[in-house]
Amino acid sequence: MRASSAATREAGRKVLKDGVPSAWQQMQDVASDLFSVADLVKQNPGLARALTDPARSAEDKVALAKDVFSEKTHPLAQAILNELVSGRFSSENDLSHALEDIASDGQFYWAASEGKLEQVAQELFNVTQLLQKERELRNALSDSSESRASRRAQLVQTLFAHAVSPQALTLLQRASAYPREGSLLATLRRYAQRASQLRDRKLVTVEAPQELEPAQLERLHNILRNRYGRDVDLNVSIVPSLIGGLRIHTSSHITDGTVRNALARTRERLAG
Repeated sequence: MRASSAATREAGRKVLKDGVPSAWQQMQDVASDLFSVADLVKQNPGLARALTDPARSAEDKVALAKDVFSEKTHPLAQAILNELVSGRFSSENDLSHALEDIASDGQFYWAASEGKLEQVAQELFNVTQLLQKERELRNALSDSSESRASRRAQLVQTLFAHAVSPQALTLLQRASAYPREGSLLATLRRYAQRASQLRDRKLVTVEAPQELEPAQLERLHNILRNRYGRDVDLNVSIVPSLIGGLRIHTSSHITDGTVRNALARTRERLAG
């Protein structure tokens, strides 16, 4: 998402954040309505163009948004939509993407209202780990066919409804039915990263060849917290093939201190 679209999305996020105190117990409805609006915009390219047309005035686009959605949309969701269409998007597709991102925030605020935000983040990570290991399941949930979106969402319902929170289930269904840029795992990772951001934390994924002892986890947590200057959400993934050492992932950087990586570099030097 380019700068103009990202700035408009952040303005919409602020409307949601500012509206949370008065709509705390209605976040489920707000998020659901935003997802519904995103789907309708996505399915109607003409409407998407009209709502993002830079040649139309903000007032005209807001009037159109109200005319189409206000009777069946939560007032806070409508206010967010009005803010979005008042801004600028570099691509008409970015409107539905912004709506989806803010709807996801709504799910997280709903989880926070029930004291479950950390739980939801952990559930998303656990399912991501499962899908990385279970290729057949990942493929079944990653079918890019738009016509099978509802079937994929139903499969998620069948498999995970009794294993995760309602908020995590909704996000899993969305990631499977409408993965951003066609990647289910990337969409789930983006959700997990956003959950950390809303808790003012940095998401760090650590790959290790075996389970880390509590003392090792605490030491690693302290090191990473000092490195990034804030608390971290530490997700540990076990990858036996690494042999030894750790591989540390953030959204923008990978530090590979594994034995496997050292061996690969040694082979390259010997071959060169």
